[in-house]
Amino acid sequence: AAYATSLENANNLDGAVKQYRALVQENGKNLEAHRKLGQLLMRQGKVTDAVAEFNVMKALAPKDATPYIAAGAAFEREKKFDEAVKEYRALALINDKDPTPHWYTAKVLETQKKYDDAIAEYRIIEKLVPKDNFYAGNIPRILELAGKQDEALAEYKRIAAADQKNSQSAVALAVAYEKRNKLDEAVKEYQHALELAPNAGFLYLRLGDLFVKQNRHDDARIAYSRVLDKQGESIEAYQKIESSFTAEKKLPALYDFWKGRIRLDPSDRIPLSRIEATAKAVDKQVDMFTFLKEIADKGVKQVSFYMEYGAILQRADKKDDAILAYKQAAILSPGDYTVHTTIAALAEQLNRIPEAITAWEAVVGNPNVIAAQIVGYRSKLAALYEKNGQSAGAIRQYREIVKVDPMNKIAVDALKRLGG
Repeated sequence: AAYATSLENANNLDGAVKQYRALVQENGKNLEAHRKLGQLLMRQGKVTDAVAEFNVMKALAPKDATPYIAAGAAFEREKKFDEAVKEYRALALINDKDPTPHWYTAKVLETQKKYDDAIAEYRIIEKLVPKDNFYAGNIPRILELAGKQDEALAEYKRIAAADQKNSQSAVALAVAYEKRNKLDEAVKEYQHALELAPNAGFLYLRLGDLFVKQNRHDDARIAYSRVLDKQGESIEAYQKIESSFTAEKKLPALYDFWKGRIRLDPSDRIPLSRIEATAKAVDKQVDMFTFLKEIADKGVKQVSFYMEYGAILQRADKKDDAILAYKQAAILSPGDYTVHTTIAALAEQLNRIPEAITAWEAVVGNPNVIAAQIVGYRSKLAALYEKNGQSAGAIRQYREIVKVDPMNKIAVDALKRLGG
């Protein structure tokens, strides 16, 4: 058996089959050998031979479910669905308390579009495990497939009523109502589901969408905001809130909403990224900058706030203020060298060379800099040293470049030119 297993692991299926055949010839009651042989034959696509092995297993161990399930799966693979059903139903007779064979049978019958027969199997399962709505929930779904919408809705109601503490059943009924455009009933069921599962953010989104359909935008925004209260940042919730305000043409209210969210959590980058466009649309840019400065002056400790604030200032061509914002971010996150690259680039644009040099010095001195980028950063710093008349500093940087890249022509030529 060990040799057969090694052949199987090496994907030598023919060799493994040969070894397992020898094992069953040696001992016809070797159940495990028949099982492995059947599985290997299945992998080879020899379904008939595989089923023959599974049938031997049935004779050897009549109460074992494995050969029936394996044979059923083999017939399903060959799309011999009637044969598969026979296998699963035979298994159901062996253990009439087990819902699994009925589930396999129902799935095959559904594939055959024998919807009534599939439902009959699920009703058997429901009697076997009356407290498990996983199986019963398939009944209304299949009724919908069969075009029996009224019967399906009645089943959704029955299942939800049978277990009023099951949020999934409430959601299923809500979705059924929603599909039938019975929005008031759907809202009621979603609200019931949320009583049972108050932290399920997606339910607030679904509820909000229903309120929008009913043109109840205030209620919709409250529902969407609950997602933010429960899980913090949510792009989807923010997008839906923004769409709702826009649909009602309430952009000033949207602007105030962004301010409220920033005030509540300055680290939430989504409101920071959206307030700029809204402020422009309602001619509130001056107010926005006053507001953001007030937030910054309170000593916010979130790096993300200062990075986004700096970007807003930079886009407004307020580069001096942007640098101050980025510097605050650098103080809060000393290990993040990318903040200093941003400061350096802005300082260069303003021709504040000493300030740019200080920023690039912080970059090249940072142990977190990616090795592939360090040469480029040192080159920028060296060039600024030269521009500022600091030849010794430039030489140091060019020498460091040559250490890791001896063929770097710019650095080699610079050292010759500077006498380094």
